[in-house]
Amino acid sequence: RRARALMLVGEVRDLNGDSAAAYKAYRAAERSTAELLARDPENADRMFDHAQSVFYVGQLAWQQRDWNSAEAHFRIYANLADRMLATDPANPKWLAEVGYAANSLGALYIDRRRPAEAIASFQIYVAVTGRLAAAAPDDADARWEASQARGWLADARFLAGDLPGARAEHMAE
Repeated sequence: RRARALMLVGEVRDLNGDSAAAYKAYRAAERSTAELLARDPENADRMFDHAQSVFYVGQLAWQQRDWNSAEAHFRIYANLADRMLATDPANPKWLAEVGYAANSLGALYIDRRRPAEAIASFQIYVAVTGRLAAAAPDDADARWEASQARGWLADARFLAGDLPGARAEHMAE
């Protein structure tokens, strides 16, 4: 409960433009969720809670252009998402987290002008969102997310100078 409360405090402070206070709250939540995960390291719900706090610390670091911290946190988030999915490969929530983590890393790599890594991350995002959309053909949000994943991959291919690949992804989008 403490970690959830700290996450909420961080979110409110971030929304109010106080990124320094938000960062402190998210870091405190991250320490809390890390401790809980250390007590039960195979618990996917504990992994999820920790992944959320790690993500928000990374997101604030990214917004402040602290590239190394952002990348480190997004990599931890991706690792936790992979671990969650390994506990229950049929769980769409865990699969979605793998996609979100890949998207976060890919967007960071675009900002850092690292197109090859962005492409690799967005290919994961495309695969995940495609699976989720195929599993829920009537879900407009899932189709939209899959479309957005293609757009991100197109941007990464464009940055890499792969204009035919970028065009193909935009057409698929």
